[in-house]
Formats: sequence, C-alpha cells, structure tokens
Amino acid sequence: MKEIANAEIKRVRSLQEKKFRDSLGLFVVEGDKMVSEALGSGLEVVDVYRRDEVGEKTMERMSGLASTPPSIAVVRMPSMPAPEILEGLFLALDSVRDPGNFGTILRIADWFGAGAVFASPDCVDLYNPKVIQASMGAIFRKNVLYTPLPGLCAEFRKAGRQVFGTFL
Repeated sequence: MKEIANAEIKRVRSLQEKKFRDSLGLFVVEGDKMVSEALGSGLEVVDVYRRDEVGEKTMERMSGLASTPPSIAVVRMPSMPAPEILEGLFLALDSVRDPGNFGTILRIADWFGAGAVFASPDCVDLYNPKVIQASMGAIFRKNVLYTPLPGLCAEFRKAGRQVFGTFL
C-alpha cells in the first residue's frame, strides 16, 4: 500500500468545501467514470488516488461519498474564457441553488450541444461535489460562466440574437 500523509488526506477532504476549493484552485472528482473523464478532459489532474493502492480506510477518509469510491482525482480549476456570441444554443440559469439540479441541467445542455452555460452569480458553485457527480462528466465538456444575466441578455440582443426565457 502507498502511504498518504495525514495532511494530504485532509487537503483532499477539505475540497468538499467551497472556501478551500476557491483558495487552492482545486476540486475533487470521485469514481472511476469521473476520474476517467477528468483524465481525458485536458484539464490538469494534480493527483489520482486508487483504493487498491492506498487502502480502503484512506479512501474513506478522503471521500465525501457515502460509499467509498474506487478512485479519486484532484483537478485544477480551469480559467473559463468567455465564449463568442455566434450561432448556436446557449443556456442561462438563474438562481439554481440545488446542486443535483444544476448538474443534471449541465448534462442536458451537453446532450443538446449548448455552446456554453451562463449562470447567475447566486447559482450553486460549479465545483460543488454534488454538481460534479450529477453532471456525469458534462462539467468537463461545457464552458460554464457566472455572470449577471440582465447584461448578458442585453449583449445577446445587441448582437441580433433571440433571447427566450421560461419561468415556473
């Protein structure tokens, strides 16, 4: 078994909280599928931990999931350049606070080929572990930008693009 220092275990575990993700510029993905998606995404994967290499107890201490995943990866947050407002579909989310809903919407945007997803500043954090799990890898394929939506809609209209909205 590969020995992992307590400080490293605590650092990985701390990434469950937004303040630590933001200060370190890192986020964590859990499970073989998500680790595989991260490795194939082009993002910088800082560390990968596998249960058969570090042991069940160590993985249990690092994981935020109820059942211990077979693998965990620590990934550097990318800088997200603003997409050009050209042709295609873009999605804007206003005040989506439930992480599972946000991740599911990202998955749907990915399936429909949305060019980017815009989120109002009060939406849930993109790197929330529940958003990541619910996105099922879409987080690695969709550019998500947090921005005030009224100004964004005005920019789209100024560029001659149609803007549609839906409400509950």
